[in-house]
This record gives sequence, C-alpha cells and structure tokens, in this order.
Amino acid sequence: MNKMELRNDIKDKIAQMTNEEKEIQTELIYRQLTKNKVFQQASTVLMYWSLPGEVPTHQFINDWDRRKYILLPVVKGDDLELKMYEGEDNMKIGHFGIKEPIGPTFTDYDRIDLCVVPGVAFDLYNHRMGHGRGFYDKLLARILALKIGIAFPQQIVEELPAEPWDVDMDIVMY
Repeated sequence: MNKMELRNDIKDKIAQMTNEEKEIQTELIYRQLTKNKVFQQASTVLMYWSLPGEVPTHQFINDWDRRKYILLPVVKGDDLELKMYEGEDNMKIGHFGIKEPIGPTFTDYDRIDLCVVPGVAFDLYNHRMGHGRGFYDKLLARILALKIGIAFPQQIVEELPAEPWDVDMDIVMY
C-alpha cells in the first residue's frame, strides 16, 4: 500500500469510530501521557491544536495551560513556527483551517521539555507519517526534547515506509 492509500485507509478507519470510542481512547492516551515522568516534570510543552480525525487536544490544552507553557505550531510558508498558547481568544484561523495562536514567535527550542506530536499513522518502530508536506519533520529536527506521538489504535500499523529526513518518535501512545 502506498502512502496515499494508507492515509485514506486510516482516515476511513477513524471515520468508522464512534464518538464514545474516540472519547475512551482519548482518555486512555491522556492518562498515559500525564503519568509520564517527562510530562510531569516538563514546564514547556509543544502540543498541537487538533483537527477532526486526530486525537483531540483542545480540552487537554485548556486543562494544562495554567500549569505549563503550551506552545502550538503556526504555518509560516513551508515551515512551522511556534507561538505560546494564551487561550482560545488569542487565536485565529490559519492555514488549512487550523486555529493558530497570535503573538510573538517562540524560538528558544532548548527550553522545550516535551513534544506531543500528531500523525496520520505510526508504526511499531516509532516511525511517523504525516500529511505529506514535511512540516513537522523540519520542525522536530531542530528540537532535542522527547517526542511523543499520540494516536488512536486505528492509526498504528506494523511498518511505515521511512525516509532519511523523517523524524522518529521516542514514544508512541495509543
């Protein structure tokens, strides 16, 4: 199966999940994440503002934004830049219909303690497949922090085709 077919297959599997299944899986993922020692000790966490079909993050971000510095990516040309999350009132609709924070760009990548990363699919070797534009691979290559991919079980496959520029996750939680 090529990458496009795999993306479509995963999208179909997620579309077949009930809201209850998604809620249960999301709760299990966040229970694992919050028990992770790196998360517990982290003060600055890179997250993502979820789209339909991704593990939802909006409530999780709102639950933690007063206790941790939450960074979110913003599409800037062919790259992602980071901005501090300061509540939904300080966001606007950006590229691809994703809400993005407004405000100054965050560039001190060494201050990031943890990255929580979305993906279309992950495999048993912690490889990640995104939507195919390489935004996250370019960003994550510049960040030394622990990288945790989060996904529904339907997004886990045995093995993904990996390219030399792909950035692997340290952990995948599902």
